[in-house]
Amino acid sequence: MFKHTVCFAAAAVAFATAGNAAFAQASGPDWRFQIGLSYTSGFSDLVDEFEAEGYEMDWEWPVGVNFLVGQDFANGLGWDATIGPMVFIFGDADAYVIPLGVGGRYTFTPEANIAPYVRAGLSYAFAGGDYLDTGDLGYTGAVGVEFNRDRRMSFGLEASYNSATVEFDHYWENDADVKTHEWQIGAFIAF
Repeated sequence: MFKHTVCFAAAAVAFATAGNAAFAQASGPDWRFQIGLSYTSGFSDLVDEFEAEGYEMDWEWPVGVNFLVGQDFANGLGWDATIGPMVFIFGDADAYVIPLGVGGRYTFTPEANIAPYVRAGLSYAFAGGDYLDTGDLGYTGAVGVEFNRDRRMSFGLEASYNSATVEFDHYWENDADVKTHEWQIGAFIAF
């Protein structure tokens, strides 16, 4: 538990530092901040693992909040760091999964109002709670489109894949690796 707390705190400090640097930056690459909601397809697999152990879930919601901070350059290239989408389960057993990621980005038309893009990088899903442990590092890939990109606040849609796993510790069986965030689709606002 301590390891998860330290890693989450370090990520929060990194986001706060990047946010302060963005407001202090007068010129150069454009900083971007984004918040969104994403549906995670692999979440139901995690719920199935809990139900196989005989637990009832009082609250399960496969939509999580995600945050992104990064920089975009004039040539369309960029980098980003992400937290989420964060998902939680409550019931007879409680658990959480919080993916952290870092990656690169290419926007095909960076100066246009409607800008399609691709992202790729690495992700690590921190997990905890009953029967759930952090799993293995994975890769991510995403395609999306951003609208009103030439304005101060924009919005967009994104579909992505994430191969990071969490480990479910079965009581009587072998452990199972679950891709809780395997396929995602979501919407975001950026500023």
